[in-house]
Amino acid sequence: MESPSFQNRGAIKTIFLENFMQYDQVRFHPGPHLNVILGPNGSGKSSIVNAICLGLNGRPGTLGRATHLKEFIRLGRTHALIQITLHNPDPDEPDWVIRRRWDGTGKSKWNLNGQDVPQKAVDALMLELHIQTDNLCQFLPQDKVHEFSRMNAREMLARTIEAAGEDQLRRDHHKLMRLQTEVQSNAEVHEKRQASLIAERRKLETWEQLAQNFIEKRQKTDRLILLRKKRAYLALDTERKNLAEARQNYQASVQRLTREENVIQPLKTERSEIRRKRNKISAKIQDALTSNNRLLGQAKTASEAIENMENDLENLIVEEERIERDEQRHVALKEALNLEIDALKKEKDEAQNEPTLEPRMKAANDLIRRLHQDQSNLLDGIQQNQSEARSNRQKRDKLEQDLQELRDVERQKIEVLKVLPNGQDAIQAIRWLEENRNEFQGRIHLPIVTQINVHDPNDAVYLENTIAYRDLVAFVAEDVDEMNMILRQFRDIMKLKVNVVHANPEDHLDNYPVNPKMEQLRHLGFKGVMKDIFTAPNAIKAFLCQTDRLQDIAIFDNKAHKHLDEIVHQHQISSFFVGQERFKVSTSRYTKEKATTSFHIMRRNLLNYVTDKGRESELESRIQAVTNRTQELLEQRDTFEKTLKNAQRDLEERKKELKGLKEQQGYRNALNGKLNEKYKKLQRLEDAINHKSDEKRVAIGKKKHQLVTETLKHATHLKRCVIQNNQRKIRLDVDNLQERFWNNYEDKLKQDIAKAEDDLQELKEDTEAQRCEMQNAEFEFKRQLRQAKEDIGGEGLSQDQGLISKKLEAEFQREDLPDSLEEIELLVEDLESQIQCLDDSGPEVIQTYRKIKQSVADLEAEIANYQRLVQGKQDDMTETRARWLGELLAMINRISERFAAYFEAMGFAGAVELSQGTHENDYQNFGIEIMVKYRSNQPLQRLDPHQQSGGERSVATALYMLALQELTVVPFRCVDEINQGMDALNERRVFDLIVQTSCREQSAQYFLLTPKLLPDLNYDDNMSVLVVHNGDGMVHHSEWNMEHFMEEAAIQAA
Repeated sequence: MESPSFQNRGAIKTIFLENFMQYDQVRFHPGPHLNVILGPNGSGKSSIVNAICLGLNGRPGTLGRATHLKEFIRLGRTHALIQITLHNPDPDEPDWVIRRRWDGTGKSKWNLNGQDVPQKAVDALMLELHIQTDNLCQFLPQDKVHEFSRMNAREMLARTIEAAGEDQLRRDHHKLMRLQTEVQSNAEVHEKRQASLIAERRKLETWEQLAQNFIEKRQKTDRLILLRKKRAYLALDTERKNLAEARQNYQASVQRLTREENVIQPLKTERSEIRRKRNKISAKIQDALTSNNRLLGQAKTASEAIENMENDLENLIVEEERIERDEQRHVALKEALNLEIDALKKEKDEAQNEPTLEPRMKAANDLIRRLHQDQSNLLDGIQQNQSEARSNRQKRDKLEQDLQELRDVERQKIEVLKVLPNGQDAIQAIRWLEENRNEFQGRIHLPIVTQINVHDPNDAVYLENTIAYRDLVAFVAEDVDEMNMILRQFRDIMKLKVNVVHANPEDHLDNYPVNPKMEQLRHLGFKGVMKDIFTAPNAIKAFLCQTDRLQDIAIFDNKAHKHLDEIVHQHQISSFFVGQERFKVSTSRYTKEKATTSFHIMRRNLLNYVTDKGRESELESRIQAVTNRTQELLEQRDTFEKTLKNAQRDLEERKKELKGLKEQQGYRNALNGKLNEKYKKLQRLEDAINHKSDEKRVAIGKKKHQLVTETLKHATHLKRCVIQNNQRKIRLDVDNLQERFWNNYEDKLKQDIAKAEDDLQELKEDTEAQRCEMQNAEFEFKRQLRQAKEDIGGEGLSQDQGLISKKLEAEFQREDLPDSLEEIELLVEDLESQIQCLDDSGPEVIQTYRKIKQSVADLEAEIANYQRLVQGKQDDMTETRARWLGELLAMINRISERFAAYFEAMGFAGAVELSQGTHENDYQNFGIEIMVKYRSNQPLQRLDPHQQSGGERSVATALYMLALQELTVVPFRCVDEINQGMDALNERRVFDLIVQTSCREQSAQYFLLTPKLLPDLNYDDNMSVLVVHNGDGMVHHSEWNMEHFMEEAAIQAA
């Protein structure tokens, strides 16, 4: 068969490597269409991709492996060389042979068709041939596969346009971004100019008003100056008249003061004579008062002595009355004591008539001794009971400890959480839940890994390889609201990476029945289904059956390996375990063929902790027996305690009885003592009545006689003092009358003098006030004269009398100014108010007003020019946008149609959409979004490194590049290990699409690198398979004879 010929301009015809990475020296001859480069990991497949990139002027950073060229030189060598031949379809021109050589310094030497050239020449050729080694849509090395899905929409658009070779689209896009940037940047300048124009116009209005105000203010100011001159003259004339009046008033006041001073002196002389006579009588009165005070003191002393003696006599009379009352009280006490003695004698006689007191006391003592003995016996029984109860508690504690150790599987399961992803967060959440469990009404189960109990530890490996880690560490809530509340607590408040799922408590296990036909597979090694190999709370088990379909996953022993075809094709089991392998069966929705994938399961030791149920039941039975015996001991102790309580009650009653008998015996003795005491008290009372009363009466009589004698003596002295005092009082009254007369006369003179002095003082003050007023008038006249000179000026006012000139007076008359100072003041205030309301501006206002007016005119001209410029750019942008957006949408629609068709062929859904940013002219953020859907119950989702799995992203990447295949003008496309992460079914479908698309005559050259291929793939005559071998025993490429190899292969096949 003839080899297909090269057609695409720039396709790679040969690759020669020397001292490059693993290769000592090698030459590749790729085909013009699909080239599948196959080889195990580490054999050098990716080195070919690296060589293509670096040989065509790519950067080392594009490959994601190294940053310097020296790292691509084979170990132990000093230089490396890459030579690539590119197809030139022009028959008159040779192919392009590009050669690159570099050493350890990283400096490269370039050669094009045998001639040394600069790097720029190679760059120009790559641009001409549309070879873009840094575009992931054309060149996708192994270490950049996952970066394809990480490209944002803007990058995806730029890379797609470059890969499609749509130079006009790219130029138009750049032009739109440039025009939009210029419009936006100029818009800011335009907005500033608009704002400046508005501000300048406002300033112009303000300054125009200021200019008008300045002219008006200047006119009003001239009239105000003339008014102030007239006001100054009128004020000066008023002060001149006030000064003349003040001088006249002062002279009249001085004359009245002189007349008043001549009247007051005779009154002062007469007052001095009267004061001398009054002082003489006052001294005589003072002597009489001193003598009277002495007599009054003696009389007071005698009166106080008489009063004290009268009090003493009254006290003696009271004492006599008290003695008489005491005698009467003692007689009453004597009679009462006799009555008490008679009563005590009667009680004594009655108490001595009781003969049985002693025998009763002896019987009570004997009964108390017996009760003490019974109480001691009961206490011994209780002590033995308590001792046995303590022994039973110790046994129960030991058994419960053994049971706890047996059940410590729960703790071990919680320890397993530590090795799981986010396990530490789950343990912290468990602690919080244990402390706050009472806040929840429904059941909250700890993570599923702690709730599963496998019947046989060897079966735990099947659950470990079926249930996802995320579900194993998930908490389970039987109430949806409580699930949401726990999620908010764990994730939002505690910031824990913990999952909580909902398990419907009404979802019974009967809803997930096991296919009864599976029991018929026992002869094939069937052991059971996943649902039956473990126990767990019903809600958890139903949840696992719903999510992982445990009721449909069968478990076989190793014998089933011989019957795999029968299990898969006859019994319709889609998922099952055989020994240490898991098998999954998928059916093509188109061909209905069944494909089986298997993988070795790993034991993770997460669920192989099992509780010994027999030992647990035995310990529980022993604990129950010990608990029952303890209960019996408690009941026995209650009986002992009730009996002891009754015995103690009888003992207390007997003690009370004995105490009563003892009290009766003591009562007899007490009666004898009381009777003797009463006899002694009666004797003491009789002795007191006979002697003490007579002695007290004699003593009181002597004291009364002595007090009467002393009282008479003091009364005589008091009488004498009273008579002398009355005589002196009469003489003192006469002197007081004389003194009062002179005092009254002196007071009258004093009032006359005071009135005269007040009048004189008032005249002095009035004279002083007139003098001050005259001085003030002189001061005000001089001040007003100075002010008038300042206001009017020297030319309009004389220097001495302040008379105005005829010229100024004529000016006043010409302006028709009023002659009233009040009217002048009103006019001045009115003009000052008007001037004050006007702006305080000077002549420079007119100049500023003219400058602002010119500035407004300049800004209006600049804005008009800008609007014409922007309109031109917007027209250009509108025209360019219409052309660019139409072509771009057409290109994206073509890509989307092919992309969707490829996805539909694989049983999925996909689309390519244009993202237009935040507004219609946001050209910077226009982009392409790849939308995919791998499951029927999900909507289309944007391709994202966090939303899809690695295999799903690989499928989308491969199909997108296929969708570009027929739209682009790139000479070749290169993809390294894009099938990594795909399952077998998707890998087969993607490979078939690549073969169909890349092996057409007009398709670009395609390089697909992979470490393996699935069996029974579809191949095309236009594709090439390059198998990379590496090792010390390899034949040199120059000695390799393919024709000889094919002949040998044909002989062997025959």
